[in-house]
Amino acid sequence: MKLTTPSLLALDLDGTLLKQRIGVSEGHQRAVAAVRERGIEVVIVTGRPLITARAPWADLALDNELVCFNGVWVGHPDREPLCAAQLSGPEAAEICAAMTTYEGVICAYPDSATWLMDHYSERTADWEQSYQVPIGIEPRIRSNWDTPSLKIMFVAEPAEITRACAGLRERFAGRFHVVASEPDRIEVHHAHATKAWGLAQLCEQRGIARDAVWACGDAANDLEMVSWAGCGFAMGTRCSELRDRADLCLPSAQDDGLLALLPLLDAAS
Repeated sequence: MKLTTPSLLALDLDGTLLKQRIGVSEGHQRAVAAVRERGIEVVIVTGRPLITARAPWADLALDNELVCFNGVWVGHPDREPLCAAQLSGPEAAEICAAMTTYEGVICAYPDSATWLMDHYSERTADWEQSYQVPIGIEPRIRSNWDTPSLKIMFVAEPAEITRACAGLRERFAGRFHVVASEPDRIEVHHAHATKAWGLAQLCEQRGIARDAVWACGDAANDLEMVSWAGCGFAMGTRCSELRDRADLCLPSAQDDGLLALLPLLDAAS
């Protein structure tokens, strides 16, 4: 395909920009710096809450808006958001109640600065340390939760995630967006508010055309964004559906795959 130089490069975090939960690799720092030196804006578009997206944003010395919570929240960390498609209290309660059918941990996000979970499990016991953010324990999420939330997340063993994802999709039948963003977690939020929606809100506000956007992701929650962008890239080989939908594939984050964008930008007209 013929490539044209983008105005904006949208980057997912986990599995795309990041090899691990914290810290941008030296190779990817060089890649992002080289993209910005070409006059191309770099925007983080992530399923993460703002509180865990801020660190890589700061590591890269960015000072622009982020798209967080899978597109639900768009804004600058230190200003009022451009948009926030929050679940209502009854909607959050309905989703949490459905998740109690399965064996795992339920997380809620009442605002962009707060991360709550109903209990710790062996899988989540080190998350405060590994993500380097406070996580509150709120048992009511499992039994009596009626507080608005930017998304609801379910964390469990991969086999239980497969079962729960199918069950939740059948139960909600398109009313909510249900996606397994990683093998051990499901994220649920408004059906329209995907990463593509959040990125489109930002681009509309900036006057950036869809065709002038390149987007990179590695997982199922990147499908809409990679399809929406003028040119979409799949990182690595983890998600076959994303590879099929992407325009081009890049090496994995473990191999500093974003460096492969630089010769493509040099060749673009």
